[in-house]
Amino acid sequence: MAIAARFDLELIQYDVVNAFVNTELPFEIYIRMPPGYRKGGIVLRLYKALYGLRQAPLLWQNHFTTTLKSLGFKPIPHEPCCYTKDGVLLFFYVDDVVIAFKKNKKEQAKYLIQAIKDQYTLTGGEDIQWFLGIEILRDRKQGLIKLSQALYIDKISKLAKEGHIPTTPMRNIELLPYSGRASAASIT
Repeated sequence: MAIAARFDLELIQYDVVNAFVNTELPFEIYIRMPPGYRKGGIVLRLYKALYGLRQAPLLWQNHFTTTLKSLGFKPIPHEPCCYTKDGVLLFFYVDDVVIAFKKNKKEQAKYLIQAIKDQYTLTGGEDIQWFLGIEILRDRKQGLIKLSQALYIDKISKLAKEGHIPTTPMRNIELLPYSGRASAASIT
């Protein structure tokens, strides 16, 4: 964000709709039908990643970065979720994508976003206001970007007032590996 403030970059935010479902599974996974739809003896094979599947975020990241590279984006060293092309910076976290560019690169940014939209359904396209639950406050005249977690602090303080915050953050008993087999009831 400091770079965006210093160089007065435009910051446009997008969300990839149903991001994980864009990813083909490279292995077989079977699941039971969801409650309310169950039929005796029937299991389903997944062909696409779903939210909640342990491997889904990594599969999505690999799929999305492959797409970005095929569109000519170059990774920024040591930043696995930051890419650049033609003066346009793209960074993402799971399905939240932000495009940063100077005003004179607006056409390149539009072209690159359209190329991504040709692959995925995107929503958004507005100036960034929130990213990962953090409010982005921008003062362009002073060249400042401020990050605020006021809503999060309010939420935590409300929980504390209601008595939902434990007195110690950790249990005082050591957790040991469980050598038994989990029952269906304990999993639920």
